[in-house]
Amino acid sequence: MQQCPWSPPLPVHRQAHDHDRQRDPGSLLQTLCIVLRHQLARAAPPLLSPAGLQRCRSANQSNFWHSVRPHLTQIQIDMNILVVGFYGVLNAGDDLLQNALTWLFQGYRLTFTRTLPHQEAIQQFDLLVVGGGSLWPQHSFFALGDDYARSLRIPYMVLGVSARSYDKETARRTRALIDRAVLFHVRDMQTAQWLDHPKVHSGPDLFWTAPWFGDSKITSMPGNGIAFAPRSTVHAEWAVATCMKALQPFGQVHPWPFFYGDPRADNATANDFDLLHAEIEQTPQSFTFEPLFLSAAAFTMRYHGLLCALRAGRPVLVGDTHAKLEIFCRENGLPSWHVSSPAALAGKAQDLRNNLESGRNIALNLRTKLLAEGQSLAQLVRERTKALPPRKIPIHRVFLANQLRNVLARIS
Repeated sequence: MQQCPWSPPLPVHRQAHDHDRQRDPGSLLQTLCIVLRHQLARAAPPLLSPAGLQRCRSANQSNFWHSVRPHLTQIQIDMNILVVGFYGVLNAGDDLLQNALTWLFQGYRLTFTRTLPHQEAIQQFDLLVVGGGSLWPQHSFFALGDDYARSLRIPYMVLGVSARSYDKETARRTRALIDRAVLFHVRDMQTAQWLDHPKVHSGPDLFWTAPWFGDSKITSMPGNGIAFAPRSTVHAEWAVATCMKALQPFGQVHPWPFFYGDPRADNATANDFDLLHAEIEQTPQSFTFEPLFLSAAAFTMRYHGLLCALRAGRPVLVGDTHAKLEIFCRENGLPSWHVSSPAALAGKAQDLRNNLESGRNIALNLRTKLLAEGQSLAQLVRERTKALPPRKIPIHRVFLANQLRNVLARIS
């Protein structure tokens, strides 16, 4: 989990923890003062300074107390948002989701985490966002949905999630969550049908809500060869060497791994990079879009490999390795690009190679549609967030915090 907004800076914490035996009491007191000042700065914004008060008096003497009085009862502070998803595991798809959420909520304080904290920790935030990704029904937020709906005292959104499979009990528990949600957005119609609730909003993946550097390259002509994004969890069935042989109609195969992290995080024995590097020595050491832009098309078993290829205007073959891939192809009119088994890959590759120009037109048209839907979704998220009442704190807490901060500043 990334550093929480109320935590002291990591260097200070580590220095005090690792070297406390070597520091004299005065240095330890100074470190404590620094840490406390940092926490107070996060907890309470400074009041109007004397210079600021004087400017107010000079600008409008008659209305001075009328303008200042609201600040003497309560003060608004910046919104802190907790985002829960599959983050921090070196999976490029989830990194793209994190970038999109950062773009959607720019101007707010964001904390990303892979695990749902204890409820007391959650309540310290102003908004909880769960998503995106294939989090339903296995994530505890949905499995215990009715419990969270009763106990959460802060507003929450669910954004960009999809279902791995249908679970009747989790669907029942999720209904209470949907009722109370500020926004409950899923990224395919199949998930919306399984949840069967009128407040569920169906739209595109969050990737389509944020700018992407590849949009500026859309007018350039595609290169040669094919980008190949495998999936480590299905390596036994979709072996890399077998797939590369089937892709020979395109000539050169450009390795395009998405997952570089600990294989255990993906329930696999190797990550995508390890699998490709074993066959192709020039496999990129970190995630990059270069293999995609060097290619005329793509073959992917990764969901965001499919989305990136479409957004780059590349026709893309999609291996049937996860329910969300088949659902996307079915709902967006791409059945001919869906590859049901490794045995069917060679024939599909040859057909796509023979119809590259028409395939590119299909990708470009779908790209335009999804980008428009993404902008509508982004506007909806921002409107719902802006409509939330700001968190306010009593003036006496701010006053005491400022006084304590001033005392600590003089001590240290």
